[in-house]
Amino acid sequence: MNYAHVPLPAAFAGPAPAVLGRPFSRRTGFRGLPFVADRRAGTAAACWAVPASGGYYGGLTTGAAMAEAFLKFLRDDESELPPVWLTDIVQSFMARFEAEGGQAMADRRPDDWSAGFDSLRGQQAGFFNTLCRALAAAAKDLGDGLDDISYGDLARRGDAGLGFDHGAYMASLDGGEA
Repeated sequence: MNYAHVPLPAAFAGPAPAVLGRPFSRRTGFRGLPFVADRRAGTAAACWAVPASGGYYGGLTTGAAMAEAFLKFLRDDESELPPVWLTDIVQSFMARFEAEGGQAMADRRPDDWSAGFDSLRGQQAGFFNTLCRALAAAAKDLGDGLDDISYGDLARRGDAGLGFDHGAYMASLDGGEA
């Protein structure tokens, strides 16, 4: 799959406020990806430690590049890949969204957004749009098991999850009454 990107105009490119690449890093695996903070960073957004700079279009480019880094890692890594990584990335984006102004900032007109919020929105769009293209390709190439499932069946499974009594289930595991 070709993940061609549109290069940013060179006339507007300047030095990055921080460099994502860690050529001398001893971290490996998921923790070695350029957007993941060192364990000692103590941040609520450890799985999206990317500076919010470059505006929307710079963020779009950065987010797409980090998605490709994640996809390359998934392709190259030979260990058992825990599905929690994408969840951790999403949670980090949520924490960063709040740190950059959250819903109050999102409710403003885009030309009234802070520079950091604008950049983060670009990073989110670049990251998730790139992942969506990869997921679409994977679903088309590897998703033949989906052909036997109807949207109605999926809606019923979703409804079952929405109606699930988590408290009663947890109590039953502890030997309590359901």
